Amino acid sequence: MERVRDGTHTLLTAQRRMGKTSLVRELLRRLAADGEFEPIFVDLEGANTSEDAVAEIAVQSRRAHVAWDRIKSGFVNVLRELGARLKTVRLRQNLRVKDLAARAGVGARTIDRMEAGYSVGTDTLVRIMRGLGRIQAFEAFIPPPEPSPYEIDRLKGKPRQRASRRPPEPGS
Repeated sequence: MERVRDGTHTLLTAQRRMGKTSLVRELLRRLAADGEFEPIFVDLEGANTSEDAVAEIAVQSRRAHVAWDRIKSGFVNVLRELGARLKTVRLRQNLRVKDLAARAGVGARTIDRMEAGYSVGTDTLVRIMRGLGRIQAFEAFIPPPEPSPYEIDRLKGKPRQRASRRPPEPGS
């Protein structure tokens, strides 16, 4: 259970009829009893196509509507907080909504909606941040990645062009 709480991915492999499913079901039972997680078990052995797999995942996921509602409310709270912060920045700069809208190249209604906690596209968020003169905030939020010493040596200073086939292990 600690590996699940830590977010560590675990691959469980063994021959057929060795108890893998029972082990997973017991883990899910304990996680559900703990109340920290709302686990879902989806058996895809009978899925012959990707459409079958998606349909089975959808059926099993319906049981997790409580968790989905919690996730959605978390997003709503983040959007409301983001909108409130952007409004505070706008007001500190003594900008009216229509002035920021003109600077950002978006409609005044878009600014109102964002400040009220509604979702906007990434391009709109970038325009608004630029209009507020806060585009540098993205640098702190998502700093440019620096190449690892391994990449510097292997690529000899050339930028990486594509990802490898297998994703790196967490924490590496």
